[in-house]
Amino acid sequence: MIQIIMKAGISSFIATLSFAILFNVKKDKLIYAGIAGAVGGILYKLGVVYFGWGEYISNFVGAIGLAFVSEVFARYKRTPISTFLVCALIPLVPGGNLFRMIVMIMDNKLTLAISYGVMTVAIALVLAIGILLVSTCFQLYSKAKK
Repeated sequence: MIQIIMKAGISSFIATLSFAILFNVKKDKLIYAGIAGAVGGILYKLGVVYFGWGEYISNFVGAIGLAFVSEVFARYKRTPISTFLVCALIPLVPGGNLFRMIVMIMDNKLTLAISYGVMTVAIALVLAIGILLVSTCFQLYSKAKK
């Protein structure tokens, strides 16, 4: 069990770090981006494997976790949140479902293609809602603090 979670954290960290390098994130912020991605990956995998929540809830929890960590790191490093958030979100993006949808279209299995397409859009919306929720909470907290 712990090995699965550690694999998810390490693989998400490496994927996020790789995209952060690709997106020219400054060296002093690379580790923070990787940590944000690892948090999202770990929370997602915990939801799927340990709690048995399923794809949508697990992606939602992962998005909330990585968005929260990205907000904290953005304030700590005094940089835009997109520096961390865009890179950290990459491991949770439903690229596999999108690939399967294209394969089903090419195999002329349109019902399955639509199913995968709807699943892809739903997961993308869940990720966006999780990020929006955290961002809104941080903005409300900042306004209340002033």
